[in-house]
Parts: sequence; structure tokens; C-alpha cells
Amino acid sequence: MRTGTKTLFAVFVALATLVGLPSSVVPLAKAVTACEDAGYDPAFCDQKFLEALDRYGIPYSDPAAAIRVGHGVADYLARHPTSKGITTKANGLIRDNASVNFTVQQAVNFIHIAVHYYGPPGLEQTLDSL
Repeated sequence: MRTGTKTLFAVFVALATLVGLPSSVVPLAKAVTACEDAGYDPAFCDQKFLEALDRYGIPYSDPAAAIRVGHGVADYLARHPTSKGITTKANGLIRDNASVNFTVQQAVNFIHIAVHYYGPPGLEQTLDSL
């Protein structure tokens, strides 16, 4: 666990104690992404993610929303690293972006880019082996 994460965890535990959260509540710590694990700042990772979307012609109107969706896709696939998980997220991306005619290829590329930048270390290799 990195120093910053340890500090945040300690602060959460202290706050939970002060406000009286039940001991069964587990704090949700932000997982380190593969990009951050490689030593890059989260803002740099976000910028590279958006540049990759642009390079592959993947449409988005709100950069912050695209980043949130990217994190959501990677988080989901970290919990469901299966072909079914990939299909579920691809279908959701196509459905949620029907107004811009989001294609299957764009959905696949979005998933690949999201996992590359926002997935935990090793997830990209796991999914590539499916």
C-alpha cells in the first residue's frame, strides 16, 4: 500500500470511529491503476486516456464523464475478468451511446483503452488471454 493510500485509510478509520460507523463497514480504497503503478500521476493518466480515445476516433462530449466511464469499465472488469464481463460492458457502451452511433469496434477500443490506463496491474494481460 502506498504512503498516500495508507494515510487516507487511516483518516477514514479515524473518521469512521468519530462518527460511529459500524465496524462491519469496510472502507473502499481507490485501487492503484496500471498507469499509476508505472509511476505516472493520475492527471497524466487521464490525459493519455483522452488522447487514446481521440486517436481511435471514439466520440465523447464531456472529458470528465469519459474518464468516469473509463474508470467504471476498468473497475467492473477487475471484478468480472471474463468474456461475459467484456460483452456486458461493450453492450452497455453501445446502448448508452446510441445517439452517436457507437460501434462495436469503438466499444472494444474504449474497453481496451480503459483497462490499459485504469485497470489494476495485470488486468490487461488477463483479458488479452481470454
